[in-house]
Amino acid sequence: SERIASVMDKMGHKEGDVIQAPMVTKSIERAQKKVEENNFGIRKRLLDYDDVMNIQREAIYKKRNNALSGERLSVDIFNMFESLVSNIAYTFKSSGDYTEFRNECLAQLSIDPAIDETTFNSSSPEAVINIVLRQVMESYNSKKTFLKETLYPIVQRVYQANGDRYKRLAIPYFDGSMHPLPVATEIKPALDSKGESIPVDIEKAITLALIDDKWKEHLRAMDELKDSVQSASFEQKDPLVIYKMEAFNLFENLILTINKEVVSYLTRGQLVFSNANEEEQELKGAKELKTDFTNTQSNKEQEARKAAAAGAGAAPERRVVETIVRTDDKVG
Repeated sequence: SERIASVMDKMGHKEGDVIQAPMVTKSIERAQKKVEENNFGIRKRLLDYDDVMNIQREAIYKKRNNALSGERLSVDIFNMFESLVSNIAYTFKSSGDYTEFRNECLAQLSIDPAIDETTFNSSSPEAVINIVLRQVMESYNSKKTFLKETLYPIVQRVYQANGDRYKRLAIPYFDGSMHPLPVATEIKPALDSKGESIPVDIEKAITLALIDDKWKEHLRAMDELKDSVQSASFEQKDPLVIYKMEAFNLFENLILTINKEVVSYLTRGQLVFSNANEEEQELKGAKELKTDFTNTQSNKEQEARKAAAAGAGAAPERRVVETIVRTDDKVG
């Protein structure tokens, strides 16, 4: 006690004072700093994953905004045609399969390429691309002229008969698939431009619908990729590096799929009227299209719901609720 008293006197403390142990205080500070560093690392990691999605999101939304406004849409569509033609040419030039090259042009571009097998084998990929691209753009421009000349008189007659009733008209433009896209045109701009805006409205509707559809599928794939790469840490690999590499491949496939779908729908699509004398009855008022992302679910969530529904089987019988009355004394 005398030794403790002497130490307290040296430290300037009196009897009865509360003394904090420096070791305990330092331990608390170190623990709090460790927790804060861990939380900061978690947040930074999430931002690193989100940065990958932001880059992709900006690129897709730029294409989507062009489809909404119509500005630079013609440039985007030409780039889609060029990208798809280049992909077809390089793929089948490397294999030297002219028959499959021709079949792919018929399936994706709706043209029979104006190049024979000898020229195909002796020409460079760039020369094949130039020939096919020039041919497909001439065919597509002729189709746009046909759509304008066919639909503009119909829009005029519909406006004269029901000018105040409709602002937008649905166009029966289908590519023969089981899931046709909703296509519509604005009446007033079509009249003001003498039909020039009608093919543009068709391009806008098709491009926007396909971008939204494929982008939602891509979001689900990215969510599943983020969950799957976490196991890479067991192999002494950085999950973020694996995520970036796989995300890049997924995004490349997304762009290629969008280009294929848009070009294929535009080139294969046809006006389908049930009666040649009743075209106006086929053009009905169209509501403004809106994209709804509220029902977007991951594949795992959908499988979980299906499994739960299958496990439940038939609807269970309704049970009678029995009220339990306590007769014993309540436990304190």
